[in-house]
Amino acid sequence: MNNIASNTGMSDQDEIERKYLVDTEQLPDGVKNMFRGGEYDPSVTRYGRITQLYLPTNQYLVRYAVSAIMQNGRHDEGNGVSLETRQFFEDPKNISEVRIMQREQGFVDTPDPKKAREDLRALSTQAEQNNDKSVVKPDAFQITIKGNSSTSGVVRRNLETDPTVDQHVSSSVATLIEMAREDPAWSEEPWKVEKMWYDIRFPHPDGSGKLCTAELDIFPELYYMSVAEVEASSETDLAKIDSSRPPWLGRDVTQHSDLKVRNLAGMRDISVLNEQTREAMQQYLYAWLNGLYQPTVLGERINDISSKIRDKSFVVVGSFKQWLPHIRRISRDLARRCKGVYPRISTLDVARRQGSPSNSDFRIEAEIDAGDFTTAENNYVNQIHARDALYVVAPDGRLGGNSGRETIEAFFAGKQIFLSEVINRMASDLEEDIDVQPIIAKLIGKFGRMDPAQQKTVLENDISRFVRECVECTEGEKQRIRSKNMARLLGDKG
Repeated sequence: MNNIASNTGMSDQDEIERKYLVDTEQLPDGVKNMFRGGEYDPSVTRYGRITQLYLPTNQYLVRYAVSAIMQNGRHDEGNGVSLETRQFFEDPKNISEVRIMQREQGFVDTPDPKKAREDLRALSTQAEQNNDKSVVKPDAFQITIKGNSSTSGVVRRNLETDPTVDQHVSSSVATLIEMAREDPAWSEEPWKVEKMWYDIRFPHPDGSGKLCTAELDIFPELYYMSVAEVEASSETDLAKIDSSRPPWLGRDVTQHSDLKVRNLAGMRDISVLNEQTREAMQQYLYAWLNGLYQPTVLGERINDISSKIRDKSFVVVGSFKQWLPHIRRISRDLARRCKGVYPRISTLDVARRQGSPSNSDFRIEAEIDAGDFTTAENNYVNQIHARDALYVVAPDGRLGGNSGRETIEAFFAGKQIFLSEVINRMASDLEEDIDVQPIIAKLIGKFGRMDPAQQKTVLENDISRFVRECVECTEGEKQRIRSKNMARLLGDKG
């Protein structure tokens, strides 16, 4: 749970909470409809995709984490945290976890996914018109340090920043991850958990009219297992809520330490959970797979093509400077459904991107490892040729210059091409290039004028085949266009 003291930018307080498995059959109808079809329900807030990354708790890293939280909270003297508190959290013996949270920021709180897409496109268009090259909607980061739990397991001390898109916090997050990498026993993937986060409100059993909140976590990597946490201001109040909780809050698993989110990091198979926990989960485990779970706003089209991509490997392209968090999430969604995805994008990549004062020279690790810009672009072309398909991420419906030319190369190489969104506009250098227009025009012209049902059919049956059937070119013309396109892609403007 996230205890936030909004007037200080940080919190130092005890967590008092219980954890339950969720009986989806008992959910209120309005909540069920929200999950099934994205309908609005006033009792639910959707926070989108969350990544939680757990770092080593050595003294060097713990002290830096405390300092980062202090520096990124309120900047007056003392920062609202006592000396005793600071000393407590700086001692690794008191600490159960140091955690980085990365929270999706893509209009995820809207009740209407269609409006979310329209808002995203409008904001991106406005930024483009204003020549604003910054990230339109960066992800929020949060740094959290948790103390060891009490004997009862329901109370522990907690120190954290607000979830924020602040550049300094992103920079501190990047530094913490780089420090963690110095530990030879630590790497990012085994210490990472992805989940979808929803808050569901329900009446307090005391009849006062106030509301309680259950924080619902759904874990895509674990058959969409779900766990809900309910927090209270005191153990007495928590006991009242627990004794009269709604029926959809099923079995109490507060004492099941293997269901703590930290212990789910890197887990891909529930068979490693202890026997008692597996037994407790039996009646709850697969409910979300039976048509109830809604994917993220930016990744919904992946479900449309799931059956088409199981035996394929992908290269994912899009604007890393603008859409890196979204590309990372979609890449991971694809990876769960197909043979493999290039490139791998890490939490560190996103933190570095958002913590950088300038995006002019930003490159993800996969590009840095490949060498200079031309070598890295050649590597992308080689990856396109080595893999089965291309997936173009364009949340705002705009095809960028490099992405467009990589798409054209994939087209000429006979690869399948899939789109995250309908493309309805393109970068100026593509727009001005009359040689590529016969191809790009099919992506943003005829396809863009189809109704959603027709678009879905084309997406399911491979957009590249649709374009190939519409473009008439001789072999000589194809080679000339391809050569010119590659020269532009690799930076030769002559």
